[in-house]
Amino acid sequence: MRLLFLCTGNVCRSPFAEHLVRQWASGHPGSDLETSSAGTNALPGLPCPIEAVETAATFGVDLGEHRSRVLTPQMVTRADLLVYMSNEHLDELERLDARLPPGKVSSLAGYSPGPVRPTEIPDPYGCEPWAYLSCYTFMAACLRRLCRALVARSWVPAALTLETGDGPRKDPSD
Repeated sequence: MRLLFLCTGNVCRSPFAEHLVRQWASGHPGSDLETSSAGTNALPGLPCPIEAVETAATFGVDLGEHRSRVLTPQMVTRADLLVYMSNEHLDELERLDARLPPGKVSSLAGYSPGPVRPTEIPDPYGCEPWAYLSCYTFMAACLRRLCRALVARSWVPAALTLETGDGPRKDPSD
């Protein structure tokens, strides 16, 4: 299964989702899950902001080598599931390919574990480090539920849901 995560600039939210889910899947031999990410308004080749890199590292995710990519119609066609962060990304998907079949597009915020489901994943770009931590913690919880839903549909191996916690990793010196 090919997952494509979408955000605006492809330097904060979607790369975190791509690399976190890839990390979870890599621990499960036989998983055919492929993850990638792109931005609906990205400038190609940009690195992630230092706040994104440092915060992702607390989750065990390395964004240091990630470079932004622009969403293309070919990416939309190739993906089995397109996961977007905000409604503007859905609008752009529909502009690129108005014939998207039901079930091919999903909002990551729709997998929120709380009783109140937000409609979007807030963009931390340009914000203080705490905003990245809040965003990535929320995203990790949503991504865990997304993976469980994929397992329930038999799209990925059941072992994928057995990864460790939703939050950042604790510093061993604490």
